[in-house]
Amino acid sequence: MASVDVKKLAMVAGGSAALVAVLFALQKRTVRAQYSTTVAQKMEEIEAEFHMSTSELKALMMDFTAEMDRGMDLGQGRGHEAALIKMLNARVDNLPTGKESGVVYAMDLGGTNLRVLRVKLLGGAREPEVSEYSRRIPDELMASSATGDQLFDNVADAALELVQRHGDNERSEPIKCGFTFSFPMEQPKLASGILIEWTKGFATSQCVGKDAAELMNAAFKRKKVNMEVAAMCNDTVGTLMGCAYMHPTCRIGLILGTGSNACYFDPTIGAVINTEWGGFDSSHMRKTAVDLAIDKVSPNPSRQMFEKQISGLYLGEIVRRLFISIFGERGMPEDLTRRAGWDTADVSHVLGAFSEEEVLTFLNTRLQWRSPPTVEMARVMKRLAELVVDRSAALCAAGIAAVARKTKEFRVLTVGIDGSVYKKSPGYPERLHRYLKKLTPFAEGIRLVESVDGSGKGAALVVASLQ
Repeated sequence: MASVDVKKLAMVAGGSAALVAVLFALQKRTVRAQYSTTVAQKMEEIEAEFHMSTSELKALMMDFTAEMDRGMDLGQGRGHEAALIKMLNARVDNLPTGKESGVVYAMDLGGTNLRVLRVKLLGGAREPEVSEYSRRIPDELMASSATGDQLFDNVADAALELVQRHGDNERSEPIKCGFTFSFPMEQPKLASGILIEWTKGFATSQCVGKDAAELMNAAFKRKKVNMEVAAMCNDTVGTLMGCAYMHPTCRIGLILGTGSNACYFDPTIGAVINTEWGGFDSSHMRKTAVDLAIDKVSPNPSRQMFEKQISGLYLGEIVRRLFISIFGERGMPEDLTRRAGWDTADVSHVLGAFSEEEVLTFLNTRLQWRSPPTVEMARVMKRLAELVVDRSAALCAAGIAAVARKTKEFRVLTVGIDGSVYKKSPGYPERLHRYLKKLTPFAEGIRLVESVDGSGKGAALVVASLQ
């Protein structure tokens, strides 16, 4: 039996409390018909916990707006420890025109992967030519036992690899590069970024409170790389710049990947504001027992609560813990009983399955079972994936709607989006659009555009605009 989409029906019902109550009762009967008694009871509880009404999302959106205002008032664009949304001035005053040209370098550090790029801008808003070197950041360099020098030396080694490949290390003058450093930072100037706190699982020592540009330049000297940081930017700023190069109406950059953040061009200030929205929290944002358990063992307990409900670092773990809360650990594959054993890529695979049989096949091939998984397990895994990703999209849409109001662009507004959750979670763009229509009367004018490597090319564009 197909599940009832209560949210769609409730919207058709015009929000009538009586009709919504009837629809929820109908869904409960549907849930009970799909599962065994014990599983049905647990799924009913989870369905209720993860459903967010339009009124709740609108209240959360208002809280979001108020916290943005508070962040700006407290920090004046420099951030403030008491602000949940930092509202950092990115020191980028102009968006790309599409006419930029020339060869520039960029580095992108903001998640589990490090990238160095050589970008040839062709002008005329044409797609740039990009050469790239990338590699994964070793887990040991993200841990508190590692030092900043060790981490940034690793980045410098990667930069040297690409510079030597293109014969650029012998220039008489240092190569100016843009550095996408995707962590909360205060920027007293464009070529400076003082790390406020680590996020996204990083805990490297001797970095917080220090200028990442200075740490990077010192590593360049140690490793004899003829390069110098000319601009620091967040990955969201890079995404905005990269998208604006191709789409003149782009005013918001959004990351939905390992972590999540948004920035926008503020017409009142005349500069790009990096919100650092991952730190947002609100009484209207529910925390389930699973959310609290994940937060407790995270590197930053009680912080980044918004990010922990919407980003790729956590969605797979949320689904895994929910699944185990229903079926228990006994007899389960090892990957389902250990932390981070089921990731967001697995969730996306399940979401994209067209049938329970396809989910069942994936579970059988992806995991080592003592006893074969059941059809009920496949059905539960699929529904959990839908619920967790849908909540992510609902919360993200509330954030976008709040940020969109700050741009004062009420007719046509383009949002450039990068990140694996948006790009690889089946149906995510459609979910965002559905929730935006509920939350803002200007939703029809909001265009969601997939940014192609914005976080890398965007930093290059910031440097190009200086030349």
